[in-house]
Amino acid sequence: MTLSNLKKILMVAVLYTSALSLSAQNKIRYSYDAAGNRIKREIVIEPQKAPENSQKSTERSQRQRFWRQIHGRHTH
Repeated sequence: MTLSNLKKILMVAVLYTSALSLSAQNKIRYSYDAAGNRIKREIVIEPQKAPENSQKSTERSQRQRFWRQIHGRHTH
């Protein structure tokens, strides 16, 4: 690998990790009274979602186990 390629890989890694950290930040919600004064500040912590791929891989492994069980029953 050349130094130029290493720099590109490092830059992609830095951008990727910074994007992940930005998406993990909490949100702040404010409430106001009728006169417009802020009366409440809440930190909203949203539950993290499981990646879609992990759900698909779980479903795939369940199907594979099912077919192995069926196949095992028929071969004995």
